[in-house]
Amino acid sequence: MVHEAFHAANHEQIDLGRLQSVAPEEYGNLRFKLHPAARLMKSNFPVHRIWQVNQPDYSGEVTVDLSEGGEALLVMRRDFVVEVAAVSPGEFAILTAFSQGVAFGSAIELALAAEPDFNAGAFLQKHALNSTLVDII
Repeated sequence: MVHEAFHAANHEQIDLGRLQSVAPEEYGNLRFKLHPAARLMKSNFPVHRIWQVNQPDYSGEVTVDLSEGGEALLVMRRDFVVEVAAVSPGEFAILTAFSQGVAFGSAIELALAAEPDFNAGAFLQKHALNSTLVDII
């Protein structure tokens, strides 16, 4: 996924002006497009920790306890740097839904089912500004 993200196409940042022009009653019908370099991964193992300790510049404890449990990751290239970041259950659910073309209203329901205190506003701000979300379809 790191190699895929690195070699994926570029895309401009989302035009937030388009969001402001959408009528509130249409929010639930919006479909967001993920950046072409975004990859999602879910594992039963602590893959983010495994990734971290295997990086050339890592310093610190290298032991990985596989019983720590699983996690969900967003692999994303920003500029020419690929980042591997753990995401919350709600973030993973909504990003996966968006990658499958699910409308915002239904995607929010999935996020809330995965994480009852999911904050949609904070999610949108974070992922629009970080260019994970790049377009409205």
